[in-house]
Amino acid sequence: MSVDLLLVEAEPLDVELIGDALRRAGVEPRLRCVDDEPGFRSSLALKRPDAILADWTLPSFSGARALEIARLEFPEVPFLFVSGTIAEHTALEALRNGAVDYVFKHQLVRLASSVSRWRWGRATSRSKGSGSAPWCTTSASSPSPAKSSPSPPL
Repeated sequence: MSVDLLLVEAEPLDVELIGDALRRAGVEPRLRCVDDEPGFRSSLALKRPDAILADWTLPSFSGARALEIARLEFPEVPFLFVSGTIAEHTALEALRNGAVDYVFKHQLVRLASSVSRWRWGRATSRSKGSGSAPWCTTSASSPSPAKSSPSPPL
Protein backbone atom coordinates (compact mmCIF):
# COMPACT_ATOMS: atom_id res chain seq x y z
CA MET A 1 0.00 0.00 0.00
CA SER A 2 1.44 3.37 -1.06
CA VAL A 3 0.40 6.43 0.91
CA ASP A 4 1.16 10.16 0.67
CA LEU A 5 1.85 11.48 4.16
CA LEU A 6 2.52 15.00 5.39
CA LEU A 7 4.78 14.64 8.40
CA VAL A 8 5.17 17.48 10.89
CA GLU A 9 8.49 16.56 12.50
CA ALA A 10 11.72 18.37 13.36
CA GLU A 11 14.01 15.41 14.10
CA PRO A 12 15.59 13.68 11.06
CA LEU A 13 16.13 10.45 13.03
CA ASP A 14 12.45 10.30 13.93
CA VAL A 15 11.56 10.80 10.25
CA GLU A 16 13.70 7.77 9.40
CA LEU A 17 12.24 5.67 12.23
CA ILE A 18 8.67 6.50 11.20
CA GLY A 19 9.39 5.64 7.56
CA ASP A 20 11.13 2.40 8.55
CA ALA A 21 8.26 1.33 10.83
CA LEU A 22 5.74 1.85 8.04
CA ARG A 23 7.83 0.02 5.44
CA ARG A 24 8.40 -2.96 7.78
CA ALA A 25 4.62 -3.31 8.03
CA GLY A 26 4.12 -3.22 4.25
CA VAL A 27 3.18 0.45 3.87
CA GLU A 28 5.15 2.41 1.25
CA PRO A 29 5.18 5.99 2.56
CA ARG A 30 5.78 9.05 0.42
CA LEU A 31 6.75 11.49 3.15
CA ARG A 32 6.67 15.27 2.83
CA CYS A 33 8.15 16.74 5.99
CA VAL A 34 7.78 20.17 7.49
CA ASP A 35 8.81 21.61 10.82
CA ASP A 36 7.08 25.00 10.97
CA GLU A 37 3.75 26.66 10.20
CA PRO A 38 4.74 28.31 6.90
CA GLY A 39 6.08 24.98 5.62
CA PHE A 40 2.93 23.19 6.77
CA ARG A 41 0.64 25.67 5.04
CA SER A 42 2.73 25.56 1.84
CA SER A 43 2.69 21.78 1.76
CA LEU A 44 -1.08 21.69 2.26
CA ALA A 45 -1.52 24.20 -0.57
CA LEU A 46 0.72 22.13 -2.86
CA LYS A 47 -1.13 18.84 -2.52
CA ARG A 48 -3.70 17.34 -0.21
CA PRO A 49 -2.07 14.42 1.64
CA ASP A 50 -3.71 11.07 2.33
CA ALA A 51 -3.03 11.74 6.02
CA ILE A 52 -1.13 14.06 8.32
CA LEU A 53 1.21 12.72 11.00
CA ALA A 54 2.45 15.24 13.56
CA ASP A 55 4.72 15.43 16.54
CA TRP A 56 3.19 17.27 19.47
CA THR A 57 6.23 19.42 20.29
CA LEU A 58 8.47 21.17 17.76
CA PRO A 59 10.94 24.04 18.23
CA SER A 60 8.92 26.61 16.26
CA PHE A 61 5.50 24.99 15.79
CA SER A 62 3.13 22.68 17.63
CA GLY A 63 1.07 19.67 16.76
CA ALA A 64 -1.96 21.35 18.32
CA ARG A 65 -1.62 24.29 15.91
CA ALA A 66 -1.12 21.90 12.97
CA LEU A 67 -4.33 20.07 13.94
CA GLU A 68 -6.21 23.37 14.14
CA ILE A 69 -5.04 24.39 10.65
CA ALA A 70 -5.71 20.94 9.19
CA ARG A 71 -9.27 20.87 10.55
CA LEU A 72 -9.94 24.23 8.86
CA GLU A 73 -8.22 23.48 5.54
CA PHE A 74 -8.84 19.74 5.03
CA PRO A 75 -11.22 18.37 7.68
CA GLU A 76 -11.59 15.11 5.73
CA VAL A 77 -7.85 14.29 5.91
CA PRO A 78 -7.02 11.98 8.82
CA PHE A 79 -4.67 13.56 11.39
CA LEU A 80 -2.58 11.31 13.64
CA PHE A 81 -0.20 12.34 16.39
CA VAL A 82 3.13 10.51 16.53
CA SER A 83 4.88 11.86 19.58
CA GLY A 84 7.19 11.04 22.44
CA THR A 85 6.15 14.05 24.48
CA ILE A 86 2.35 14.04 24.41
CA ALA A 87 0.69 13.08 27.68
CA GLU A 88 -2.15 10.59 27.43
CA HIS A 89 -4.76 13.07 28.73
CA THR A 90 -3.52 15.61 26.15
CA ALA A 91 -3.73 13.00 23.41
CA LEU A 92 -7.32 12.25 24.40
CA GLU A 93 -8.12 15.96 24.20
CA ALA A 94 -6.54 16.02 20.71
CA LEU A 95 -8.87 13.17 19.70
CA ARG A 96 -11.83 15.23 20.89
CA ASN A 97 -10.50 18.11 18.74
CA GLY A 98 -10.40 16.07 15.55
CA ALA A 99 -7.30 13.85 15.54
CA VAL A 100 -8.11 10.26 14.57
CA ASP A 101 -5.38 8.56 16.61
CA TYR A 102 -2.12 8.99 18.44
CA VAL A 103 0.92 6.72 18.56
CA PHE A 104 3.76 7.09 21.01
CA LYS A 105 7.18 7.15 19.34
CA HIS A 106 8.33 4.26 21.51
CA GLN A 107 5.42 2.21 20.08
CA LEU A 108 5.88 2.82 16.33
CA VAL A 109 4.86 -0.78 15.64
CA ARG A 110 1.26 0.50 16.08
CA LEU A 111 1.64 3.18 13.40
CA ALA A 112 1.06 1.01 10.32
CA SER A 113 -2.14 -0.51 11.73
CA SER A 114 -3.41 2.96 12.55
CA VAL A 115 -2.58 4.23 9.04
CA SER A 116 -4.23 1.16 7.49
CA ARG A 117 -7.35 1.59 9.61
CA TRP A 118 -8.04 5.12 8.34
CA ARG A 119 -6.72 4.37 4.82
CA TRP A 120 -9.19 1.61 4.08
CA GLY A 121 -12.03 3.29 5.92
CA ARG A 122 -11.88 6.60 4.06
CA ALA A 123 -14.72 7.42 1.70
CA THR A 124 -13.00 10.27 -0.13
CA SER A 125 -10.76 9.66 -3.10
CA ARG A 126 -7.07 10.46 -3.19
CA SER A 127 -5.74 13.60 -4.78
CA LYS A 128 -3.28 12.83 -7.57
CA GLY A 129 -0.97 14.65 -9.91
CA SER A 130 1.29 16.75 -7.70
CA GLY A 131 4.87 17.38 -8.62
CA SER A 132 6.06 16.79 -5.06
CA ALA A 133 9.02 14.52 -4.57
CA PRO A 134 8.41 10.98 -3.26
CA TRP A 135 10.80 11.48 -0.36
CA CYS A 136 10.82 13.63 2.70
CA THR A 137 11.47 17.30 2.09
CA THR A 138 11.60 19.88 4.84
CA SER A 139 10.64 23.51 4.90
CA ALA A 140 13.17 26.07 3.74
CA SER A 141 14.18 26.87 7.31
CA SER A 142 15.94 23.54 7.88
CA PRO A 143 18.03 21.11 5.82
CA SER A 144 16.34 18.12 4.28
CA PRO A 145 17.28 14.75 5.78
CA ALA A 146 16.92 13.23 2.31
CA LYS A 147 19.37 15.73 0.83
CA SER A 148 21.87 15.54 3.65
CA SER A 149 22.37 11.79 3.71
CA PRO A 150 23.27 9.27 1.03
CA SER A 151 20.55 6.88 2.22
CA PRO A 152 17.75 5.97 -0.18
CA PRO A 153 14.62 8.15 -0.22
CA LEU A 154 11.81 7.31 2.18
